[in-house]
Amino acid sequence: MVWRRKDSNLFTKLWHLPKANQNIKNALSARFTYMDLQEQDILQSEKVGLKDRILLIEDDVLANSGENAFEEVFKLIFPSFMMNYKPTATTRTNLQDRGFA
Repeated sequence: MVWRRKDSNLFTKLWHLPKANQNIKNALSARFTYMDLQEQDILQSEKVGLKDRILLIEDDVLANSGENAFEEVFKLIFPSFMMNYKPTATTRTNLQDRGFA
């Protein structure tokens, strides 16, 4: 990942350096793909567990403020899961069988 200075204190991420036939605008509009995600996967590259990463977040971000790191991370991740959740016909049927729908 490369950072480009947009203003004096504002940086934007460039996931790839521009090729010879590209300009900065093309590099900024490049999409972040699944393969890029696998290359950037910290859990695999550093061989650490998710629990260790959450504890690191607790130490760095929350600075021992008394908040539970898992709850704070869950508040960030759960809405993303719900926005991307697309129920299928079988899940609708299972919910109807249980009396929820």
